Amino acid sequence: FLYWMAPMEAVKGRIQNGVEQFLGSRYQLEIETIKTYRFTGVSLRGISLESQVEGKKVPVLNLDRLTARFGLFSILFGRPRLKFDARAGEADISGSVQRQEGAWQIHGSLDDLDVGTIPWVKSLTGLKLESSIEGDWQVFYNPAEPLRTTGQLDIALDKLLLKASEVNLGEMGKFPLPDLQMADSKSVIEAQIDKGAIGLSNFLLQGKDIHLGLEGKIFLANEPSNYRMNLKGKFKFSDKLWKILDPILPETWLSEL
Repeated sequence: FLYWMAPMEAVKGRIQNGVEQFLGSRYQLEIETIKTYRFTGVSLRGISLESQVEGKKVPVLNLDRLTARFGLFSILFGRPRLKFDARAGEADISGSVQRQEGAWQIHGSLDDLDVGTIPWVKSLTGLKLESSIEGDWQVFYNPAEPLRTTGQLDIALDKLLLKASEVNLGEMGKFPLPDLQMADSKSVIEAQIDKGAIGLSNFLLQGKDIHLGLEGKIFLANEPSNYRMNLKGKFKFSDKLWKILDPILPETWLSEL
């Protein structure tokens, strides 16, 4: 772990290989610049993560900067613990990573995250989002057995806005959505990850145009398209949103909920 004694390009390559091995072969990490940081660490700038999807590169995540360093005593006692701090737009992300029995123990927190700046979110949903999110998480992740991941997530949404967007509904074509206020400071997400499922104990979106409360489970799979959900809850839409949804929903949809 004496990274500071190695040439920085060698360290850069080792970081890239480590991240790509951790996430899987379809991911690729690019780093613009790297330099030493506080004796046992490194400082990175211009970080981008991409994924290969059907032969095309799809942006996943961009970070303006990332600093990471090993605690000296954790190295001396043979249990290296990596602390990190990152900046993405106005968001601050910090935490620690420690390897245990072939798996990874990850703790983290975030402040003022705008999900609209995350390329993966936009490519997955097709929505133009703007948010301010803070919270904490802890995850125990084994790359060899990803569906055995365990963890806890506690998130507060101070703001979640949807700017006019189009949702692709496949054979039904594209569905336009207007500007919507989806969440304010009373909105939260509390979830537990265990045995291949995400258990939602409290999922509340409360904004001017939507009030949605859910609980239940999301059953994970190797691909998001194969996820299954068993959720129940209550919802209320604004008149503006009802005017958009009502004409395209089946006549019996309300009684089937």
